[in-house]
Amino acid sequence: MYETALPEATRRRVADLNPAGVVVGIPSYRNPKTIAAIVGAVGQALHQRFAGLDPVIVNVDGHSFDETLSIATKTRTPPSVRRVATRYLGLPGKGSALRAIFEIATQLQARALLLVEADVVSFRPWWIERLLAPILARQADVLLPAYVYQQPIPFVSDVLVRPVIAGLFGIELSVPTPGEIAMAGSIAAYFADRDVWETDVARNGVDIWMIVEALAGDARVARIPLELKRHRSPRSDDLREAKFLQEVGTLFRLVYLQRRIWQQAISLQPVPLLPPEPMRSPAVEAYPREWPSAAAIWEQARALFRPLVHHQWEQALLPPHLDAVEQILASSHPRPGVFSDGLWARVVYDFITAYNKGEGDPDKVVLALYPLFLARQATLIAEASTQTEYEAAIHKQAHAFVEKLSYFVQRWERYISPEQVALWRELGLLDSSDGL
Repeated sequence: MYETALPEATRRRVADLNPAGVVVGIPSYRNPKTIAAIVGAVGQALHQRFAGLDPVIVNVDGHSFDETLSIATKTRTPPSVRRVATRYLGLPGKGSALRAIFEIATQLQARALLLVEADVVSFRPWWIERLLAPILARQADVLLPAYVYQQPIPFVSDVLVRPVIAGLFGIELSVPTPGEIAMAGSIAAYFADRDVWETDVARNGVDIWMIVEALAGDARVARIPLELKRHRSPRSDDLREAKFLQEVGTLFRLVYLQRRIWQQAISLQPVPLLPPEPMRSPAVEAYPREWPSAAAIWEQARALFRPLVHHQWEQALLPPHLDAVEQILASSHPRPGVFSDGLWARVVYDFITAYNKGEGDPDKVVLALYPLFLARQATLIAEASTQTEYEAAIHKQAHAFVEKLSYFVQRWERYISPEQVALWRELGLLDSSDGL
């Protein structure tokens, strides 16, 4: 394991800096078209609002093959804003970049740290003050933006992360993996010190991990309104399944690690929404939300319905749930209302149980869920024709996961792996009439 994410030259550079009251961290990877605008806007905002706190911008790049780091380094910022630009040590991924940022913020004794994504084309300088001020005023330990909406739509967040956190931790977050997140310096130090940086947290699981760790650790988590968030067009889908594996695998593992929470009685609690200061920004631009094709996603889900995937379904799902999803995917198109909230909750809870208590490869369990995730995603798009309808559907889904928590607890406690059942039958301890 790497003892630090910081190269030796970076450690020396940080050691030479005086403490910083505020640090803004920008993880980047192949963002040459957006990084200059982000760094420039952050620099101006820090100079105008936080110059007295000796601010520092930290750009940690993921070994981009292009000019991202060079462009970031050459972008001019006011002299009141100091800069650190580096690459990281460790597993390739966003998590390793954030680990480096956490370490630097800790060494600089920062009172507040703000993370900003490098590919946001709707970024506004006033976001900096909006997110940092409540942390500095000690109104919250972790502050999440409540965007009007995001483009492209964060389906893993909406369809899996948000309802699972609602069901098992009793907290409904409208944006559980926002990218932009502000935190107290003590939270950054806590994250830096965790022994997770050889896992998928070092890759794409880091956003989910941060939120669950904050909620489970009793940090004061709050939200604050921001306008819409738009990324540049997403890159190739070649790594989509790998990203799904890292994010969802991290989420499922955290369910086990934080089981003390959901094994108690839970009621759904809102996250405090801090009142915003008067808006000093231009009016929110009315971008129409771009909806992907439900039919195309449905066809992708059906195309992934392979024998090996079906075997994993047989291992993870109870027979009634297996029959239901087989019938759903037999249709040539997504039909509204068929893949219900309740069925989706039970399916996900079955997979979480098999992931943590089964004897098979947990990665294969997560990847077998991917076609069903796509089917559920297509169903939601087919059912919701407007942003208001979509948000209402996601909210309703979260409540279904809360309602099915008792099912999950029972499933977890009574679970016996198929491998164990087969062994018992081989030893004559069970016969075919037993209903296991």
